[in-house]
Amino acid sequence: SLDETILAFPGLPRLEEGLRKAIGAGEGEGLKWQHAREMLVCYAAHDRALPGSVTPQLLTDVNTYAAWVWGQWFSRPELNRLSIGRLLKDVLDGIDAAMTGPTVFYAFSGHDSTIVPLLCALGAFDVDTPHWPPYASFVAFEVAEGTPTPGAAADVYVRVVYNGDVVGGEEGGGGWRRLEELRRQLQPLIPVDYHHECRAL
Repeated sequence: SLDETILAFPGLPRLEEGLRKAIGAGEGEGLKWQHAREMLVCYAAHDRALPGSVTPQLLTDVNTYAAWVWGQWFSRPELNRLSIGRLLKDVLDGIDAAMTGPTVFYAFSGHDSTIVPLLCALGAFDVDTPHWPPYASFVAFEVAEGTPTPGAAADVYVRVVYNGDVVGGEEGGGGWRRLEELRRQLQPLIPVDYHHECRAL
């Protein structure tokens, strides 16, 4: 099961014990990993001393575990579809609108926890060696119209850039891929009736 997979993270007992000691959490207290991670990252991002006896290495280990857990969650299409599917539709709709209308730039604001499932949907999140998105990360969808060879019909191309690095695309093509290829990849992750699919069982 997914819970068993998450608990099988190598070195999890040692990491949990170290975090509990560092932040002064008792054995009987529930440990909310995501809350702890967010708090510690904010300290580090604003150049504040880490609380308790938290070390930079412990923060790195907590980030790695959180990234690994989220990678396990959102590499599963059914979870990814319900978490990020509606944003994927907004992105594709925005690309279509940019190619036909006066607006050529769309900005979507979210969280680092938005970027992880987005990267999973794009096949750009390394589940085996995961890294949590750094503070103030971004994903850009660049759109261009062009021809693959002289004389060929024009087509729409998309390139995905994550924190300045090109993600995916055809080998040797600078990361550019046809829009329809991206659409075929993402379409299965877009819910047709979100509220029906997300209903409680």
